[in-house]
Amino acid sequence: MLCWPLHVITVTYDPLSLSLSLAHLHYIRNIFFSLNLLHSKTNRRKQARHSLSIFFATLKGLLSLFSFVRFAANNNGWSKE
Repeated sequence: MLCWPLHVITVTYDPLSLSLSLAHLHYIRNIFFSLNLLHSKTNRRKQARHSLSIFFATLKGLLSLFSFVRFAANNNGWSKE
């Protein structure tokens, strides 16, 4: 099911009833972007600094994604806590 309000687009996966916002998908995309920059040969030092900042922003995003999944799991009764 795909629904898009004005402020955020939410993709809902029916098997797990889990909502994943595009902001989290952006962090996942940054992983591949930063890995690509690490292997680039031109202007390595500048790109390495840029890719490290993207990498740490991606880690922060992944932590928020995992906390989001955990929150969704707790609210949907998946957890036995």
